[in-house]
Amino acid sequence: MRELPDEQWLLRHADSVVDRIGVPYWDGLAVGLKALAGGDHAEARRSLEDVVRNEPRNLHAHYYLALALLEGKRPRRHGSDLIKEVGVHLRHAAELPQAAVLSALVKEDHGLHWLPGDALPDELAALVARVDPGQAAEILVHVPAPESGVWTALRARTG
Repeated sequence: MRELPDEQWLLRHADSVVDRIGVPYWDGLAVGLKALAGGDHAEARRSLEDVVRNEPRNLHAHYYLALALLEGKRPRRHGSDLIKEVGVHLRHAAELPQAAVLSALVKEDHGLHWLPGDALPDELAALVARVDPGQAAEILVHVPAPESGVWTALRARTG
């Protein structure tokens, strides 16, 4: 039986993945993730917008598009219109714990309503606990807001 490539290989070769019958296809989500991981927010945004346009129910595409829209900057450095757009995508992905936590972080930082690290509401703390440590680290990299109580809780989640 042929071994399947691992996730890192797929991310590195996202633009040349071949389906089962040997026909090359474009995997916009993989291309967007690869670009986001490399800090190319513009390319990530373009690719993920294509995925969202073609697959409007793709929760992961909406979530990662929200991250790409923030361009590696803290939410308070963006205008209200962009934050509203980020919020729309996060609402589409609200079933994902990381999307709900990112939404709380965006609201907290953009509104300059920082919570002390130990004062998160129980419901939000439980949600942070559901975020995979790797996804928590991903948020920390793409949304630098160390004064935020949500950000501090995510940092603790990464161990």
